[in-house]
Amino acid sequence: MVVGGFLSYDKATFYIVGLIAGVAMGSSQAASRALMGRLITEGMEAEFYGFYAMMGRFSAVLGPLFFGVVSTLTGSQRIAVLSILIFFVAGFFLLRRVNEKETYKKVTI
Repeated sequence: MVVGGFLSYDKATFYIVGLIAGVAMGSSQAASRALMGRLITEGMEAEFYGFYAMMGRFSAVLGPLFFGVVSTLTGSQRIAVLSILIFFVAGFFLLRRVNEKETYKKVTI
Protein backbone atom coordinates (compact mmCIF):
# COMPACT_ATOMS: atom_id res chain seq x y z
CA MET A 1 0.00 0.00 0.00
CA VAL A 2 2.91 2.32 0.69
CA VAL A 3 4.25 1.78 -2.82
CA GLY A 4 0.72 2.28 -4.19
CA GLY A 5 0.50 5.59 -2.34
CA PHE A 6 3.90 6.57 -3.69
CA LEU A 7 2.94 5.74 -7.28
CA SER A 8 -0.55 7.31 -7.29
CA TYR A 9 -0.68 10.57 -9.19
CA ASP A 10 -4.38 11.38 -9.18
CA LYS A 11 -6.97 11.75 -6.45
CA ALA A 12 -9.07 8.72 -7.41
CA THR A 13 -6.11 6.32 -7.33
CA PHE A 14 -4.98 7.71 -3.99
CA TYR A 15 -8.48 7.20 -2.54
CA ILE A 16 -8.59 3.61 -3.81
CA VAL A 17 -5.19 2.89 -2.27
CA GLY A 18 -6.35 4.52 0.97
CA LEU A 19 -9.53 2.43 1.03
CA ILE A 20 -7.60 -0.81 0.58
CA ALA A 21 -5.07 0.27 3.21
CA GLY A 22 -7.86 1.05 5.68
CA VAL A 23 -9.46 -2.35 5.21
CA ALA A 24 -6.09 -4.07 5.63
CA MET A 25 -5.22 -2.06 8.74
CA GLY A 26 -8.58 -2.72 10.37
CA SER A 27 -8.40 -6.45 9.81
CA SER A 28 -4.76 -6.68 10.89
CA GLN A 29 -5.54 -4.80 14.11
CA ALA A 30 -8.35 -7.23 14.93
CA ALA A 31 -6.08 -10.18 14.16
CA SER A 32 -3.27 -8.77 16.30
CA ARG A 33 -5.56 -8.39 19.33
CA ALA A 34 -6.75 -11.97 18.88
CA LEU A 35 -3.16 -13.21 18.64
CA MET A 36 -2.24 -11.23 21.75
CA GLY A 37 -5.14 -12.84 23.60
CA ARG A 38 -3.88 -16.26 22.63
CA LEU A 39 -0.25 -15.64 23.60
CA ILE A 40 -0.72 -13.74 26.87
CA THR A 41 0.03 -15.59 30.08
CA GLU A 42 -3.10 -16.29 32.13
CA GLY A 43 -3.65 -13.61 34.78
CA MET A 44 -1.50 -11.00 33.01
CA GLU A 45 -4.03 -9.86 30.41
CA ALA A 46 -4.34 -6.32 31.78
CA GLU A 47 -0.60 -5.73 31.77
CA PHE A 48 -0.10 -7.01 28.25
CA TYR A 49 -3.10 -5.21 26.76
CA GLY A 50 -1.95 -2.04 28.56
CA PHE A 51 1.46 -2.42 26.96
CA TYR A 52 -0.22 -3.10 23.61
CA ALA A 53 -2.26 0.11 23.94
CA MET A 54 0.79 2.12 24.99
CA MET A 55 2.74 0.90 21.95
CA GLY A 56 -0.21 1.83 19.75
CA ARG A 57 -0.14 5.37 21.08
CA PHE A 58 3.63 5.49 20.72
CA SER A 59 3.36 4.47 17.06
CA ALA A 60 0.61 7.06 16.52
CA VAL A 61 3.21 9.68 17.47
CA LEU A 62 6.33 8.12 15.94
CA GLY A 63 4.85 7.46 12.47
CA PRO A 64 3.63 11.01 11.77
CA LEU A 65 6.78 12.45 13.36
CA PHE A 66 8.98 10.33 11.09
CA PHE A 67 6.81 11.23 8.09
CA GLY A 68 7.09 14.94 8.93
CA VAL A 69 10.86 14.85 9.41
CA VAL A 70 11.44 12.98 6.13
CA SER A 71 9.01 15.29 4.34
CA THR A 72 10.78 18.36 5.68
CA LEU A 73 14.28 17.07 4.94
CA THR A 74 13.51 15.90 1.41
CA GLY A 75 10.87 18.45 0.50
CA SER A 76 8.71 15.64 -0.89
CA GLN A 77 5.70 14.01 0.72
CA ARG A 78 5.93 11.28 -1.89
CA ILE A 79 9.31 10.18 -0.49
CA ALA A 80 7.95 10.54 3.04
CA VAL A 81 5.15 8.09 2.18
CA LEU A 82 7.73 5.66 0.83
CA SER A 83 9.86 6.05 3.99
CA ILE A 84 7.06 4.55 6.11
CA LEU A 85 7.90 1.27 4.38
CA ILE A 86 10.83 0.99 6.82
CA PHE A 87 8.39 0.37 9.69
CA PHE A 88 6.46 -2.28 7.77
CA VAL A 89 9.65 -4.14 6.83
CA ALA A 90 10.93 -4.00 10.42
CA GLY A 91 7.58 -5.24 11.71
CA PHE A 92 7.59 -8.06 9.19
CA PHE A 93 10.96 -9.32 10.36
CA LEU A 94 10.03 -8.96 14.04
CA LEU A 95 6.75 -10.83 13.59
CA ARG A 96 8.45 -13.67 11.74
CA ARG A 97 10.06 -14.60 15.05
CA VAL A 98 6.69 -15.10 16.79
CA ASN A 99 5.62 -18.72 17.08
CA GLU A 100 1.82 -18.46 16.99
CA LYS A 101 1.44 -22.16 17.68
CA GLU A 102 2.95 -21.67 21.14
CA THR A 103 0.68 -20.64 23.99
CA TYR A 104 1.71 -19.33 27.38
CA LYS A 105 -1.61 -19.68 29.20
CA LYS A 106 -0.31 -22.10 31.84
CA VAL A 107 2.97 -20.35 32.59
CA THR A 108 3.29 -19.07 36.16
CA ILE A 109 5.31 -16.00 36.95
